Amino acid sequence: MNTNYYIKDGIILPKNEIAIYRDGARVFKPSHKTLVANGWELYVAPEPTDEQLLESAKARKIADLEFFDKSDVVNGFYISDMPVWLDKDTRVGLKLRFEAELAQGKEETTLWHEGMQFPLPLTSAMQMLYALELYASACYDNTARHRANINALTTIEEVEAYDFTTFYPDKLRF
Repeated sequence: MNTNYYIKDGIILPKNEIAIYRDGARVFKPSHKTLVANGWELYVAPEPTDEQLLESAKARKIADLEFFDKSDVVNGFYISDMPVWLDKDTRVGLKLRFEAELAQGKEETTLWHEGMQFPLPLTSAMQMLYALELYASACYDNTARHRANINALTTIEEVEAYDFTTFYPDKLRF
């Protein structure tokens, strides 16, 4: 539905919300002519500036980058060819668990994912977590670099052409 807006004394209202009274009665659905006769002017929104259009393009590109950064294209690794991801909280929790198990003299642990059990030597499990943390950090740094690059672009064409899917590390395989 296309709603016309009118302005009077700095107040902008949709046409259907403007109250015009004549002889003590309200005029419903006032015509353009009636509105103008009562001091209202058709409000035409200003065209966005080039700067606003550029900032809007950057915001869209960064939103796409952040969606990509959270996707399984980036967030993933493989255990026995099965795709897996452990978020930061899970990685921290597992590190504490593995350290506690090592302190108790255990040599083996189990990693569970979607009901599947992956028995691992504790030293291998810790090395896996360290490698995952380095992978996640490299992905984070790459995303931050892309965000900074997008913000530094100066034309809409550059923003639209920018490929933020580059330079992410290869997924790890265990």
